[in-house]
Order: sequence, then structure tokens, then C-alpha cells
Amino acid sequence: MEITTLNHKGKEILYLNFSYGDMLDKRQEVLSLIEEAKSYIAKQTPHSLLTLTNVTGLRFSMELVNTIKEFSIHNQPFVKAASIVGITGIQKIAYDTVIRITKRNIPVFPSVEEAMDWLVEQ
Repeated sequence: MEITTLNHKGKEILYLNFSYGDMLDKRQEVLSLIEEAKSYIAKQTPHSLLTLTNVTGLRFSMELVNTIKEFSIHNQPFVKAASIVGITGIQKIAYDTVIRITKRNIPVFPSVEEAMDWLVEQ
């Protein structure tokens, strides 16, 4: 799990990689990474960031859903466009809940490459 900046077709994308994180086994690591990302994002120019979040294999709990909801609301003023990959099965219910509550437009893509292609067109 990590936060990094990717360059795709000449544009920077903030990549929030939560892939293969297990909330039950790595609870503090996941929450710490969210706090680190929150701090970084808060220092950016409003409506400037392109973000890509990878949640492949991440097991969701109610605590994580609530944290993600708050994280999404916090980030909204700084994000120009956001995308997500790795949503499958039960994660879709959590994703739909967060999107409904936050009213954010964060499309789901089947691959990192497709998500990056979409982001750089925004």
C-alpha cells in the first residue's frame, strides 16, 4: 500500500494504492495511509488533482466505509477528477453507499491503465 504520483501522457495522477490490503489484518496501516493522503491532498491547489484509487483485494468494514466517506468529502475541494479500480463483489455496496452520500462522480474502471486514460481526458 502506498501513495505515489504517476505521470501518464504528460499529466500527474495521485495514485492511492490500497490494493491487497486487508482491513482486518492491516487496519492501522490502511487508516494511517488514508490520513497521510488526506494531509497531502489538503496542501494542494483547489480543483487541481487527478486521483486514482486502487482497492483491489481490500476488505471493507463499516469503520472503513465511514472513513472513506469522510476522506472523499474532505478531498472534494482539491480534486479535479477521481477514478477507482478494484471494486468487486461486496465492495460495490460500500462504493455505492459512499457515492450516494458524498454525491461524488468517481467512476469505476477495470484496470489502472483505463482509469488513467480517462483521468487525463478530464
